Amino acid sequence: MEALTVLSKELTKVTRPKWWRLVYAGWALFAVSFLLPAYVEHGIIATGISLQGPSTGVPIEIGADAFLNALLWGGGVGKLSALTNLLILASLLALRTSRPGYGRWLRWPVGAAGVLNLVYWPIWMLGEGDPISYLLVGYWSWVASFFCVAGGLWTVARKQGPAPAPHVHG
Repeated sequence: MEALTVLSKELTKVTRPKWWRLVYAGWALFAVSFLLPAYVEHGIIATGISLQGPSTGVPIEIGADAFLNALLWGGGVGKLSALTNLLILASLLALRTSRPGYGRWLRWPVGAAGVLNLVYWPIWMLGEGDPISYLLVGYWSWVASFFCVAGGLWTVARKQGPAPAPHVHG
């Protein structure tokens, strides 16, 4: 009986739907983005980890530090952008459940968070007088992670069909 359980688990791994690749790629991009250079800071970084740019001597912030700066010292939309990271973490939990409709509700907020993060930070950079090219690989990986996870969630919802109608007691 134990051999059948092991075989069943292995078969599930092999036959896992292709959308899992998209979700896994999104989660990997998300995790790695916190370790990669996110943006070039125009001026001096007051706190956190910074790297020196190769030829400019201008500080470069990694993704984890950019997140903390947005969360702790950012304006309203900056803080909201930082909090969108919770949606990616929620997707980890949502896709681990076995209930029908898992992740269905999350596809909209994750997709909207991707759009917010894609639009807000370039506008913010321009408002600071910095070129968009100061947004580095960590930022672009972070934004791409939202679209990968949202795309995977959309595929899940499409394969599951329409949402079930709510049950009314009466």
